[in-house]
Amino acid sequence: MNVRESAQPVTPHLHSKEHFLALDGMRGIAACVVLIYHRRGYLGHGLAEHGYLAVDFFFILSGFVISHAYGGRLTDSSMSFWQFFRARAIRLGPLVMLGALMVAFVELMVVVNGGDLDTFSWVRRQGNPTTLSSYLITLPLAMLALPNPWLGNPFGINEPRWSLFFEMVANLAFALVAPWLTNRRLAWVLSLLTIGLSVAVLANPVSQATHAGVVLGETGLRNVYLTGLLRVTASFLAGVALQRLWAVQRLPKIRAPFWLLATILVAILFAPVFGDNTEAAYVLISCVIAFPIIIIIGCQCSLSPIFKWIATWSAALSFPLYILHLPMLECFDFLHGKDPARTHVWLLTELAVCCALALAIGRYFDRPIRSWLSSRWSGSDAEARQPAPPAAGD
Repeated sequence: MNVRESAQPVTPHLHSKEHFLALDGMRGIAACVVLIYHRRGYLGHGLAEHGYLAVDFFFILSGFVISHAYGGRLTDSSMSFWQFFRARAIRLGPLVMLGALMVAFVELMVVVNGGDLDTFSWVRRQGNPTTLSSYLITLPLAMLALPNPWLGNPFGINEPRWSLFFEMVANLAFALVAPWLTNRRLAWVLSLLTIGLSVAVLANPVSQATHAGVVLGETGLRNVYLTGLLRVTASFLAGVALQRLWAVQRLPKIRAPFWLLATILVAILFAPVFGDNTEAAYVLISCVIAFPIIIIIGCQCSLSPIFKWIATWSAALSFPLYILHLPMLECFDFLHGKDPARTHVWLLTELAVCCALALAIGRYFDRPIRSWLSSRWSGSDAEARQPAPPAAGD
């Protein structure tokens, strides 16, 4: 092997359309947990206190699937950076824009009906836009999944889009460095980022009474950009590394049924806040060890017919539910006023309605628009007319 060959990433040029249905199915389950996490105080006690870690699971999964779908073509330049950017913009853009518009509409209705945005459930968080001028600036940025750096909360409209922003940054950075990112370089970069993430986690000790999300930094904190970049790059590259090991059949052979993997994932996300150094250790173990193991097992998982059906529906609702659940919950809050029903039955009702709406929006809004955009933007591009491999959001 000559020097030029050794500089190339040891990633087989795979155009495989293999679909990791077990992983897709768990993404939908994790999206449901995120919704419950945002209602964690709904019943007067904590629910899914570690639901925010689902985002880190999404980041690892994104790295795995993006590397599988595009890594080979980005490495040999058969797909350009702009083709990749366009594919990801088409995949994520319609629902991101819809979510921002839904939030703006609901909060406009609050004002029209004489309400006070400062007291409205999701807007009252410090740093969110509450004036007309701040909305005029923030809404266009929100529709593009971009932060508003002039606000205390840069992702004040439809907060889950913060993870989409950082994921897109990771995706585009990967597209740029893919030809350079040999396995050895990947190992070094991933090691350094994991150390940096560990330092960030250990530097934010939490107590039993402190919101668990503080340990990794939440959207309204000053360190959102640094912490967000550490979270997404460390997790995303871990997923890339796992995919490369899978591609050369170097992953350990571990078998487990889909229902057991899903149960373990839910148990991790529903665990209570431990406090002090135990909490930091739990976060690190989840992100650096537990989630990668779930990915390793999930990409080798065989599903029975009933679990194939469950995983297929779970995968279909995952991205619409994740990016639209806060706008839908705002609608519930607006319709119920200041005193919504706070019962187990109502929480399950909200979850069921949000899942049904997510499936409907995904099928009748998102897919047709993406199909139209793909056909319109690929008119003179032979590569773009090829069937798209599975992407992180699919």
